[in-house]
Amino acid sequence: MKLRYTLLLGIIVRMILMPFFAHPVDVYYWYSAYQDIIRSGAPTYIYGLPWAFPPLWYYIIIPFFYIYHGLSAIFSIKPIPIESIPPQLNPGAEWGVKYVPGLLFNSIIKVPLLISDILIALLLYKIVKELTGNQGMAEKASFILFLNPYLIWISSGWGMFDTIPALFTVASLFFLIRKKIYLSSICLALAVASKLYPALFLIPLTFYLVKTPQSESEQTNNLLKFYLTFFATSIILFLPFLLTMWSPVVSKVGGIIAGSFQFSLTYWSVLFYAQDYLYQATIISLTIFSSLLLLVSWKIRALSFNQPHFELAAAMLPCILIIYLSIRTVVEQFFVWALPSIVILCLIGGVKETKYWAMSLIAIAHSIFNCLLPRYLLAVSPWFGDTLVSIVQIFDFPGRVILLIILGSSFSILAATLLIESLFKKHT
Repeated sequence: MKLRYTLLLGIIVRMILMPFFAHPVDVYYWYSAYQDIIRSGAPTYIYGLPWAFPPLWYYIIIPFFYIYHGLSAIFSIKPIPIESIPPQLNPGAEWGVKYVPGLLFNSIIKVPLLISDILIALLLYKIVKELTGNQGMAEKASFILFLNPYLIWISSGWGMFDTIPALFTVASLFFLIRKKIYLSSICLALAVASKLYPALFLIPLTFYLVKTPQSESEQTNNLLKFYLTFFATSIILFLPFLLTMWSPVVSKVGGIIAGSFQFSLTYWSVLFYAQDYLYQATIISLTIFSSLLLLVSWKIRALSFNQPHFELAAAMLPCILIIYLSIRTVVEQFFVWALPSIVILCLIGGVKETKYWAMSLIAIAHSIFNCLLPRYLLAVSPWFGDTLVSIVQIFDFPGRVILLIILGSSFSILAATLLIESLFKKHT
């Protein structure tokens, strides 16, 4: 499909979903942050952590808060009190949800995500076209990324911003291949300021900077430019939170590493009913992560980077896969992080495209059976509440827990085979 038709179709589908769907908890957090910003200009705290950590989403979303504030005042739009929602649809008192933000807020809050999806599709098009010299393959890359139902669901249905760090990660790769080291470094810092995981990409990017220069002085100069720019940009981005975030950040990271078992896209879901073994699981999880990180670093070290488009994508993908295969909470939107690298490798025979689609469908299925699909539609509950309640009963069937465990374990199995392929398979 031609690029313009891919973009047009993808934009239309996203704009249809944007008003009506939203994760009942996450988008409520954006609404709570909006209320705090309008009242006091300061971010709220979620789980004891500033919602704006990492801070890039905070910087991006503030203008859209004011756009919503102005439009909601003009049209007298107010949120829907959670008490007016049928109790079967209530996302749970433990989450502290007080309002359903509504159609207008759902739409406006997702505009940056729509823009990010478009930009990442365009960047991928340029990268694949340069890699293959084939416009058809470049258009296919944009097609299988931009029209992936999973990506559409996360950004325009769920309303989560994982496409933004993915965008800046791809932009960092894009500029690095063009020897624009300052821009590449700034983009990677922006990615880390959106989600922390892109910091792992310092491993393949460092090896690339070491191996590609023609002289030792050029190598040293490139490394200095990249790292000094990266740290300077990071300090500027994180500066508003440096004095207050350390304790809650440690708490949040500790919760991911050592918190209770829960249903997510990982084999760890099997231990949901074995909460007494949290300490042992934490030790095993950290051991798996450390071992896989060493293995990945060792394999990346052997790359020549003679074909940087391909080899950088092949080196970046395992850095994400080890997260899926080690930490005990892999939320469904995390798979967005791997999509660009997988698409590149799919088109040049690095990995099987069937795995890309299988993992995407598993992630969608897990998200709608974990949260239950009708709860994403609370914005229309004033008109279709009874219908949504009846649909909840369909999704909340007795074997749902077993299904979630199977889906999470299946995702891990596919991620493991993908890791093996990306590290050990010979590519042409």
